Amino acid sequence: MKLVNRGFISVRPKKHFFEWAATQDIDLEFLPAEAEPSIYLIEEDFWDETLLLKAYHHQICTREFSEITDDERCWPANWSQQELDFYFEIRCGGLVFDLLKSALESEEL
Repeated sequence: MKLVNRGFISVRPKKHFFEWAATQDIDLEFLPAEAEPSIYLIEEDFWDETLLLKAYHHQICTREFSEITDDERCWPANWSQQELDFYFEIRCGGLVFDLLKSALESEEL
C-alpha cells in the first residue's frame, strides 16, 4: 500500500441532478438510482474547503453535466458553489491510499 500525495473531492449526484437529467433527451434507465461518486484528486494539503470548492467547482460542474449532454446551453445556468451543493453531495479528504502494486496511470481529458 502506498500513500499518494493527493487529496480528493468526492462528488455524488443528488436527486436534483437526476431531475435535471430527466429533462434532457436521454435514456434514464442508464442512470443508477444510487450513483457512485466521481473522485477528483487535488492537492494533498488544503485548509479551507470553501476556497477549495471555489477553485474547482467550474471544472467539476463541467465534467458532471457533460456526462448527460455536451450541449452547454442545456446545463443549469449561473454556476456557483451553491449550485454544486444543490446538485451534488460533496466530501473532501486529504488521504489517498493506493492498494495496488502496479503503477498509477493517467490520461489527459
